[in-house]
Amino acid sequence: MRSWIKMLIVAALGCMLIVVVVTPMVRRSVVAIQMDRATQEIESGDFARAEARLTRYEEWAMYQPAIHQQLLCKQIRSKVRRGKTELALVYAESIRTGQAPSFSETQESGGAFIRNGPDWILGKVISHVTGTTETWDQTIGCKVLLDELWKMEKYDEILKTAGKMLEQDPENTFAKTMIAKVQSHERVSTDSGPARSPAKPVNIHPETGHVVVVTNPSEATPSTNTSVEMIPATPDKPTAEELRAREAVLRTRLKLRRKTLTDARPPTEAERTRDAVQRHYDQLRDQAMKLEAEMSNSTGQKRSSLLDQMRSMKGDMSRCQSDLQRAEAAAKATEDKRKAAITNDPEMKATEKELADIKAELQNL
Repeated sequence: MRSWIKMLIVAALGCMLIVVVVTPMVRRSVVAIQMDRATQEIESGDFARAEARLTRYEEWAMYQPAIHQQLLCKQIRSKVRRGKTELALVYAESIRTGQAPSFSETQESGGAFIRNGPDWILGKVISHVTGTTETWDQTIGCKVLLDELWKMEKYDEILKTAGKMLEQDPENTFAKTMIAKVQSHERVSTDSGPARSPAKPVNIHPETGHVVVVTNPSEATPSTNTSVEMIPATPDKPTAEELRAREAVLRTRLKLRRKTLTDARPPTEAERTRDAVQRHYDQLRDQAMKLEAEMSNSTGQKRSSLLDQMRSMKGDMSRCQSDLQRAEAAAKATEDKRKAAITNDPEMKATEKELADIKAELQNL
């Protein structure tokens, strides 16, 4: 008998080892291989296949920030090379507003923890062993997008895209650097010959955040003679594909925010009290059922004694049931307050409003 118990313990430990160590390592390796294949497909111009491959394996990379960001950056490169800069900007913006998932976000349910918890743990172990930190770099999407446009010599597209980035994040130093880089390049190109029409100099208005294009550079002096054209911060009308991509990003952001506001919170005092009273009531009910079963099989004095115990037990259960009803009401009031706080959370409301606007745009297409 003991040998069987030992075998079961060894088997259980082996299964746990597979789930906690082997499975996430296999996933990590598979994602790395698939990203290499996607890179080859992007280089060969098979963009649709590469993007489908990256989308298919994104879920496995979600809880390993460094790998997840590499995957999203490959999506950005593919979109830019296809000429879908607006869609690439959606991915870059999702990186800028995103964050590395916390351990509590792997615990939505038992099944969710089995799927995601080991991936999160493995990422932390690898970071500790290698001395590297798998953090979430919010600027990397912007850098990849603008660098890719620079390689393709799409200078006007850089100015336009960098302007939109600055509208979302006025402190984006890389976007400002790329604008200055394009302006410098255009001045050099103009001096060396009429290779192409130079782009208009671009600045960012310090108060309004609009992109400012100098239309008469010869008169652009610190005096009031500077002539400028104000370009409103209104993007081109997005396509259905771009809207759906943005919708997916917002849904993910909404889900993560809701998890942060719910899963990470400790149980309230009212909930702990309700659970304790519920356990006590369940114990009393089990005892009463045993007494009732024993009484039905007894006669004489024993039956009479058990009946007295049953009467006393019913009184205890009645009082406990009243306590439970009050505890449940208090816990529900606390839960209602928490739900109201989540509903009124500014970030949740802003994201939900943007989602509603996107749904309306999709319906009007």
